[in-house]
Amino acid sequence: MSKEIKSLTKEVANLKSELETLEDEICEIQNQQGEMSAEEAEEAKCQQEVFQSVLHSSHAAVKDKEAQLADLKSQAAATKASTTTKSAELSKLTTELENIISESDKKVTQLKASKDATNKKADEDIAKRTEEFEKTKTENKEATTKSTEASVELKKTKTENKEATTKSTEASVELKK
Repeated sequence: MSKEIKSLTKEVANLKSELETLEDEICEIQNQQGEMSAEEAEEAKCQQEVFQSVLHSSHAAVKDKEAQLADLKSQAAATKASTTTKSAELSKLTTELENIISESDKKVTQLKASKDATNKKADEDIAKRTEEFEKTKTENKEATTKSTEASVELKKTKTENKEATTKSTEASVELKK
């Protein structure tokens, strides 16, 4: 758009320069009419009318180009204002996005710390339970061993009692004889 504005500005300047040249020539013809013969004056008058016609259409062209130029400058200003607004909106959205990312990072860090703490507690609980399980397992093994020993001792005592009962029965039978 700025190229169009520069081009139209240059075109308007050129047209204005041509207008000045035409106006100068018309003035020169008017100044010389008093010194001319009737035929030259008539020819100069025709030439002056042509110049004035061209001058009139050139003025119209200049006004048209100036209107186009004003319209382009207005469009450029509107575009610049829109761009500034969009830039401000983009800046605001960028800031909001950065804040969201920052908050997300904080939450991720908090969640990770919470997860790490939970995992550490779970690992400690597992280690404690494993230790308790091993202790209970050992105690059970010892109790089983003692139970087995007691069972062997009980069988031994039973056998001894049986033998004693048998001896007692035999002694009782001997006494009855």
